[in-house]
Amino acid sequence: MNKKLFEFLSTQFKNGEPKLWGSFHIISLVISLTIAIILIAALWKTTKKEIATFWILFAFWIILFTIECLKQFYAGSKIDGSGNWYWKYDTRWSVPFVLCSMPLYFIPLYLVTYKTKMFKTIILDFIGVYCLYGGAFVMILYPGDVFTSTIFISTHSMIFHGAMLIIGMFLVINNIIKFSWKTVGFAFLIFMILWAITGIGNEIIWQLHKAGKIDFMPNLLNISHRLQNPFGDAIKNITNGKVKFSDLTIYLAYPLWTFIVSNIIYGFFGFVSWSARKIEASAKLHYETKLQNKAMLRRKNVAKESINAQ
Repeated sequence: MNKKLFEFLSTQFKNGEPKLWGSFHIISLVISLTIAIILIAALWKTTKKEIATFWILFAFWIILFTIECLKQFYAGSKIDGSGNWYWKYDTRWSVPFVLCSMPLYFIPLYLVTYKTKMFKTIILDFIGVYCLYGGAFVMILYPGDVFTSTIFISTHSMIFHGAMLIIGMFLVINNIIKFSWKTVGFAFLIFMILWAITGIGNEIIWQLHKAGKIDFMPNLLNISHRLQNPFGDAIKNITNGKVKFSDLTIYLAYPLWTFIVSNIIYGFFGFVSWSARKIEASAKLHYETKLQNKAMLRRKNVAKESINAQ
C-alpha cells in the first residue's frame, strides 16, 4: 500500500517541470481567483460573518492538513535496491515549519478561540495578512521556485498557496479583518514573536546537534543563521552570483523584507476592498437619490393635476 501510494505521488510531468506563467500556473491561478471571487460575492452582504469565517477556515484547514500529510508521507518515503518501500525522514527541509505553513497551526488556534474578543482578532489579522502574502507571492509574483517535475509536489504547492490566497482575499476584501494600521500592527506583532522564537529555536537545535545530543537539525522557517539559507541561494541565482548575503544577515533582514512586501500586497487588496465599498455606497446613494427625485416629481404632478381640476 505504502509503495503504491509513493509511486503514485512520484508521477512525473511528461514535459518536465511547469514553467512560470505556463498553462499549469495560469490554470491554477484562475481556479484560485475564481473560488475567491465566488466566496467574496456570495458572502459580501452576510450578517453572519463570524460563523461563515469559522466554517470557511475549518474547511480550508482540512484541505491543507490532508495534502500536507500526503507531502510528509512523500518526503519520508524511499525505495531500496530491492524495490522495497522504507521510511527515512529528512528533517532539514521537510519539517512543515515555514511561514507558508503557518495556517496549519494558526487556523486551529483561531477555531478554538473564535468566541474570544482581542485574542481572536489578533490571530485572524495574522492569518489574513500572511495568508494573503504567501498566497499572492507564490501564485502571482514568483511561483517558479516551487515547481518541480513531480506532479504531486507542484500540485501541492498550487493547492496550498491557492488556498492561502483565497483565505487572504476573503478576509481582507470582505472586510472581515479591518483595513487599518491596527491590523498591520497585530499581524506583524505575531510575526515578530514567531521570528524571535524561531531564531532561538534554531540556535538551540544547532548547539544540541553540535554536542551530539540530537541527530536531527530542521531549518525552522528556512531562516536559520547556522545553516544554508534558501533565500540566500535565491538571491545569488537571481543576481547570477553578484549579490551575496550571509545567513545571519538574511535572518536579521527577514522581518524588514517580510513587513514591506506583505503590506504592499495587503495594501493592494485592502484598497480593492475599500474601492468596492465606495463604489457600492455611491451606487446606493445614486439609486436612493433617483427614487427621491421620482417621488418628488410624482408629488408635483399630483399637485398640478389637482390645481387644474379646480
